[in-house]
Amino acid sequence: MMPAFTHPWLAWAALGAAAIPVVIHLLHRHKVVSTLFPPAFLLLSALEKKARRDRLKNLIILLSRIVLAASIFLAVSMPYLKARDDVVSVESKRPEAVAIVLDDSASMRTLSHGKTMFERAKQALKQRLSLLNDVDEAALVLASRPKSSSIGAFKPAANIMDELNDAEPGYSRVLLNPGLETAAAMLQQENKSRIKVLILVTDRAANALDLENPPWQGELRPDRVEVITLEDPDIIDNMAVVGAEVRKNGESGPAGFEVLARVSCFCRSPRKEVPVRLLVDGRVEATSFVDLDPGGMAQARFTVNLDSPGFHSGEVRVDSHDPFEDDDSMPVVLQAGKRARLLVVDGAPSSIPFLDEVFYLERALDPTRGGNQKLSIKVIDPEDLAGQDMSAYDVLFLCNMPAETLALALEQVEGFLEEGNGVFLSVGDKVVPKDYARLLAGILPGEPVAVSGTGSPQSGLGIRAKFPGGPILGPVESEAGESLAKARVWKWLSMKPGRDTRTVLTLSNGAPLLIIAYKGRGRVLFLTTSIDRNWTDFPISPVYLPVLQRSAYFLAKDLVWGGKNQVEVGQKRKIKVIGRPGKVEVSVKGPSGRVFKLGKPAGPGNARFVFSEIKRPGIFHVMVNNDVVDAFAAVMNPAESDLTRLPAPALEKFLTSKTGRYVEVPESGAGKDKPLWAWFLLIAVMAALLESLLRAGPIKASWRARSRIRQARWTRGASPR
Repeated sequence: MMPAFTHPWLAWAALGAAAIPVVIHLLHRHKVVSTLFPPAFLLLSALEKKARRDRLKNLIILLSRIVLAASIFLAVSMPYLKARDDVVSVESKRPEAVAIVLDDSASMRTLSHGKTMFERAKQALKQRLSLLNDVDEAALVLASRPKSSSIGAFKPAANIMDELNDAEPGYSRVLLNPGLETAAAMLQQENKSRIKVLILVTDRAANALDLENPPWQGELRPDRVEVITLEDPDIIDNMAVVGAEVRKNGESGPAGFEVLARVSCFCRSPRKEVPVRLLVDGRVEATSFVDLDPGGMAQARFTVNLDSPGFHSGEVRVDSHDPFEDDDSMPVVLQAGKRARLLVVDGAPSSIPFLDEVFYLERALDPTRGGNQKLSIKVIDPEDLAGQDMSAYDVLFLCNMPAETLALALEQVEGFLEEGNGVFLSVGDKVVPKDYARLLAGILPGEPVAVSGTGSPQSGLGIRAKFPGGPILGPVESEAGESLAKARVWKWLSMKPGRDTRTVLTLSNGAPLLIIAYKGRGRVLFLTTSIDRNWTDFPISPVYLPVLQRSAYFLAKDLVWGGKNQVEVGQKRKIKVIGRPGKVEVSVKGPSGRVFKLGKPAGPGNARFVFSEIKRPGIFHVMVNNDVVDAFAAVMNPAESDLTRLPAPALEKFLTSKTGRYVEVPESGAGKDKPLWAWFLLIAVMAALLESLLRAGPIKASWRARSRIRQARWTRGASPR
């Protein structure tokens, strides 16, 4: 510590103030007067004792006055001890290269003493940077982005201050090892004459370090490692929502959900009846209570029915009242479907059920015959299509319908597609390729060529998935491969797919079997074989039911098929969108309302993007133009919720393997100047009290003398007066 003064001239004035009591003492010193008094020898011994006491008392009074005067002036000059020697070695006369590794993980958002740990870390770092000389240089490495710090990034401390002001803690899981390695590599490239100092600022969360892999490899080691420790308990009590899973509740219809939430307790004592709530669109929908043991986990279960279809923002929240608030909730996405209304046109009706064109289709779409909560089905004959009110339906199935009959309602069908609805077409014996090509070009996904076949079911072709992971096969692709390969198609309509189409299924010879196309705002699925067993045995395949149901949901636009709807903060999200090239624009709307534009599809059905701006928890919506087509929830890594601190000896052992000097700097001493004016003021008060006590001696003696006189008078019976 180096002494310094805020007002140095007042410190010099203290010297003059200290001389004032001495001058006064000399001016008031009594001169000795000699007087002849014969019996004086009788009092000599008593006078000598009293003189010695008086000289000592006067000396102490003089010193107290000197101290009083000097202390007042020193206190007014605002002295302080400038921090330097407690954190900097004797070698500091040489220039330093300082690499700072700043922990900016999610746990640094924990509140402590009215501030976040990150704010305290920045304040401690600023105090430490203030100790650097003009010839010293520093570099800042954020632990979450170690690769963004380049070799040779050292600069004056003032510039590092600007970077430090802009730094903010993230929400992602961060390991400090890569940041330490980057800092060591940066120091290794610096001038050999500089002292290489590495400063680590962290909350010492145990999960932030991989203790099995020391950061120093080979020559990559600093001369000195300083750790600025943020003062806090070894364990900070914390409760967190560490998981949330959304499941469809089939008993409650298309808008029914079950949410399973997991709550962990990183505490030293058990917690009873802790409220856990499910919020949907900002409203509390359900509340559960859980009991938690130290280090334990409990599960809360919620059921909810949503009022409207579409994507809803959900959140599971625990009332923890702990210092780390960001992990008290976890977002979830709930997509409430509508009950899609299907109109099925039976192109070849039959009184014998299993010979009817749509017999297998009806049972695939509604196996319980009226119990499907997501699909409502109405079957009509081809002649009745022209008179139907199409606005009452979401999806139209045209099964083996003659071209001439369909042409009578063609204008209605095209308008149906323009409104954003879906049409499913399948062929059969009543389909003539040239008539379809001539009359129905406006809704077909390509050009019909001819009816082809192998001649018999025994020689039929197998089915292959060409668009795995897409909207039709995505949820069933794991079981679809073998089942499709066993199915046989012995007759089909050869097609030349048009532009803006995507083939979902093909035959084993490569011929298209199921094609996706976009017409206006609507969608078209074209099956090039029959929907019944006349041309194929696909209707009795195990995957026939899920494929047909997924086709209906896809055409009704009631489908999330982008994959898992939960991703960890800091990771990337693959986004797939099927659309016309050049006519749609894909974007992502974040939880803060910011919109990230991804671009336009590069080709037909080939809109694939990688979204990397997932930097905070919340709900992200994927939009095509202005329509929300998908949504996903970004969540924090549950490891950040364990705030247990790594013991200081373990941290020192980890950092001192193959390195030089190790210095642990308390947060309060990290370059903080210590004021001394209060101590000088206290010394002045004590000096004044000491003088008062010494000068009160004669008064006290006089009071005692008067007291003895009064006592003597009372003894003789005299009046006390």
